[in-house]
Order: sequence, then structure tokens, then C-alpha cells
Amino acid sequence: MPFPKLIVILGPTATGKTKLAVALARKFNGEIVSADSRQVYRGMDIGTGKDLAEYGKGKNKIPYHLINIVKPVTQFNAGKFKKRAAGSINKILSRNKIPFLVGGTGLYISALIDNYQFPNLSSKQAKGKAKYQTLQIGLTYPKKILNKKIEQRVDKMIENGMINETKKLVKKYPPLRRAGGQYAAPLQTIGYREIINYLNNVETRDLASLQQSVDLIKLHTRQFAKRQMTWFKGHGGRDKHIHWIKNQKEAEKLIKKFLG
Repeated sequence: MPFPKLIVILGPTATGKTKLAVALARKFNGEIVSADSRQVYRGMDIGTGKDLAEYGKGKNKIPYHLINIVKPVTQFNAGKFKKRAAGSINKILSRNKIPFLVGGTGLYISALIDNYQFPNLSSKQAKGKAKYQTLQIGLTYPKKILNKKIEQRVDKMIENGMINETKKLVKKYPPLRRAGGQYAAPLQTIGYREIINYLNNVETRDLASLQQSVDLIKLHTRQFAKRQMTWFKGHGGRDKHIHWIKNQKEAEKLIKKFLG
């Protein structure tokens, strides 16, 4: 019996993965499974770029999975993701629809498509037998263009209310004793940690210090995007399985051939 087919849309942050995936899912009767380690958390909407409006509304809405499923104080990892993602994919397949795995968290994507055997994560023991036929489609841009898109995205997040979102989160989820008096790990990720530092420095909280925080978010996000590409093009020959595309038409051509 052939393995079920799974289409993967991957790439660094700010490359338009969700927008492309929604268009493709609409065209090929699919549903989306998010592979983003931060979008699983409730309340972390603006800072993680969930862009839920892109999925549409009403009858035109594309179903999505593994977004807003746990609280920021709940521990979540690649092993838990793999189990939840497999369950979502099985439900999608049972409806005779095409599953699209979409995101930029390389470890989560690899955990599922390479069938990582947790907790054995040494290079020789990590992978199990494949459970899916996969088509991996990659999105990226030249460095200068990607950096510009990152800067624009961060500016939009601030304009859309990320500071107020962060205020609500730190009020609802104060520092944890079990974390040594620190905030839960999700709130220490890029974007939130810089704003929390800005909010905590009451004496120097002004427009200049806010701009410094925004600039830091942009810097750290650019560095993060570089790490993401290092993963996708890194060890283990991952890159040879990824079709890096320039536009939606290229993706549609690949998918039509893949689905037969």
C-alpha cells in the first residue's frame, strides 16, 4: 500500500509561506498543518505572525491545524508536535483532502517527515521508516530582499499592537518559579523578549528606547532567518529534497505532477 502524500511548504520567516499555502490548498482541496513552534501558543498572535485572516472566512476558509492549541506556560516540543501533526494529517486524509505541512521550524518538519524516534536523537538513531510520500517546496529570497521583508514585517507587528499584546501576556503569565523567576520560554523568544525588556526599563522607556528595541527585533529576526536557512540547506542532505521555487505557478506545476 503506498504511503499517503504530504506537501510541505517551508522556508525562513517573512517569505509568504502562509499566503502561498492557502492559495495552493484552495486550488488542490487541501488543509493546512502549521509547523511553527511559536504559533501553537494561544495569545501570541501578532508577534508570531499567525496571519489568521489569510486563511479566509466562511465557506472560503481553509481549515488549519496546530495553531492556538496550548497556553504559553505549557511545555511543547518536537515530539509532541510530531504526534499531534500525525493525528491532524490522518483526519485530513480521512476527508479525502490533501495535507499541507507549512512552516519554518526545521526540527518540527524533520521530526515528522523523517519520522524521528524520540527520545533517541543521535544522528544514527533519530530517523525511522518514512510514513509519507513528501513533496518539499521551499520559499526564500535573496538576502537583501529578505532582510527588507523582515524589517517591514516587524514594523507592521508594532503598528498592529504587539506591545499591547505583550503587556497582556506578561500580566496573564507572570514569571515562573520553576523557570528560576523567568518568564515561560515562549515569552523569551524573538520579539517578545525585546519588548519585555523595554517595558521593564521604566526609567528609560521613551521613543528612543522603543526604536532600539524594534531595531533589535529586526536584527535578531534576520539572524534567525539565517539559522533557518542553515537548517534547510544543512547537514544530512536536506536541501537535495527541497524544490526552491520563485512563484506560485512553479509550485502548482510540481504539485500536479506529484499528485498524478
